[in-house]
Amino acid sequence: MVGSEAEERLGRSVLIGLAVLGIIALLGPFLTYLNEVRETQRLLRARVAREAGLYAEALALHFGILEHELERLASRPQVDLLDENLQPERELLEFTHHNSPFFSAVLFLDGNGFPLWSEPRGILHSTSRKSDRWFQKLLRTGKPVVDALAPGSRSFVVAAPVLRDGRMSGAVVGLVDASKRGLPGARATIEGSTLVVANQLGDVLLPAIPPGWTFASGFPERLEALLRLRRAETTDLSGKPEYVAAAQVGDTDLRLLLVAEESPMLAPIRWRFFWQMLLVLVGQTVTLVLFSWFLRRTYLRYREMDEALAQQEKLAALG
Repeated sequence: MVGSEAEERLGRSVLIGLAVLGIIALLGPFLTYLNEVRETQRLLRARVAREAGLYAEALALHFGILEHELERLASRPQVDLLDENLQPERELLEFTHHNSPFFSAVLFLDGNGFPLWSEPRGILHSTSRKSDRWFQKLLRTGKPVVDALAPGSRSFVVAAPVLRDGRMSGAVVGLVDASKRGLPGARATIEGSTLVVANQLGDVLLPAIPPGWTFASGFPERLEALLRLRRAETTDLSGKPEYVAAAQVGDTDLRLLLVAEESPMLAPIRWRFFWQMLLVLVGQTVTLVLFSWFLRRTYLRYREMDEALAQQEKLAALG
């Protein structure tokens, strides 16, 4: 009876020891996994913030070139929107921007926002653009403007004032259709990421088919809040864990938003952790089976030897 209890205690001690060793063996890969996840998340936040800034700088540089081109065009001596002769302006547009590599269309507007001439013809209806947000800003500041052509439009408008004797006599306007003309910095390179370009009011110009969350109420306010943070934040705009960073495009009213999903970046780490744990579990199971077999075999041989010794002692006692 005493021997049986001792054997049970020994068995429990062995099992507890094996369980402790198993937990220690599993704890190492688990702690490594947690550390890798934290470090990857930190690097991903830094990368999203950095690339959002780079994309915004690339777009700002591109729009700066377009603004300079329109300012150069507006300053040409043959551009006089106050006379009734548009022949010089027509020839200038046809010569400089027929099949333009920069714009989808270029046109002259008078001081009241009415189209005078465009290349190609018939781009805008003969209605005034004076009430448009971008034209009002052009009148107010007298400086080039980059914005959405109209609320819900997918076309960028780049406008420069035509100044004569310190007064604005009209504007030269370039239209950029981002769905037909690639823009530098307008495509994200991070796997599982989305790049959105919107104006201050939340009108999305890129991509051509905006994500559903850009139509949610409060999107412009959330965009401005992200812009003020100047760093990447964890969010769930699309219902999944994501990292998002916002940056202003130069001195324009455009905002660039870069949203990167967490799952594609963490998937390799999770798979590596899964295979590590599987390998450890298989190794522990095989070790436990072999150890149990060896322990049972040793125990049975010990019992056989003990019984044989007891039998010999019994025979010796009987003489």
